[in-house]
Amino acid sequence: MAFSRTGKFAYVTDIANNDVLGFTVDQQTGGLAPFAGSPFKTESFPWSIAAAPSADFVYVTNSGSDNISAYHVDDSGTLTPITGSPFVAGSEPLAITIDPISMFTYVTNDRSNSVSAYTIDLDTGALHSVNGSPFATDLGPNFVIVGPSNKFLYVNNVSAETISVYAIDPSTGALAQIAGSPFLESESEPDSIAVTGVPATGR
Repeated sequence: MAFSRTGKFAYVTDIANNDVLGFTVDQQTGGLAPFAGSPFKTESFPWSIAAAPSADFVYVTNSGSDNISAYHVDDSGTLTPITGSPFVAGSEPLAITIDPISMFTYVTNDRSNSVSAYTIDLDTGALHSVNGSPFATDLGPNFVIVGPSNKFLYVNNVSAETISVYAIDPSTGALAQIAGSPFLESESEPDSIAVTGVPATGR
C-alpha cells in the first residue's frame, strides 16, 4: 500500500487482476473510498508499490513481467502511465523503496539476487538506470529500505537469512557494500525491515 504525496489518495496492488486500486482518504476519519477510474492496469503480478515522497509519482514492481510500471498522480488521484513505462528490472522484482527526497529508487530482484538502482527524473517521473546497476545481494532479496539518514540502503535476503547494507553515493545513487555486509540474522526466513529516526531532507 502507498499514499500519494498529499496524503489524499491511497493505492493498493491487486496481484489477481494485474492492477492498482485507488482510494480517497478521509482526512478526518481515515476511511477509504474507491474513486472514479480505479482500478488502473499494471503488468503481470504487481507485487509492491511505492510513492515518491516529494513528487506526484507512483511506481509498481511487476514480478511476473520483470519490470516497473510508473505513473503520474493528478489532482483527482488518477494514475496515468509515464512515458517509457514499464521500465526494465531484474528477474522477479519484488520490493521497491524511494529515498526520502525522491532522487533514487531501488528494487530487489529475487531470482537474480540483486538490487536495481534508478535515478528519478523529477520533471517526468521516468527512471534511468544507475551506472553499475544491478548490484549483487545475498540469496533471495525480498525487501529493501533506505535508512532515515539517506546514506544507507538495507536489503533483507530471505533465503540467505542475512541483511546486505550499502552506502549510497549521494550524487549518482550507486551502491557500495559496507564493511561486514552481509550481516547474519538470528531467525529463519526473516521477511521485512523497519528503520527508526527522523527522515533526512537532503544530503
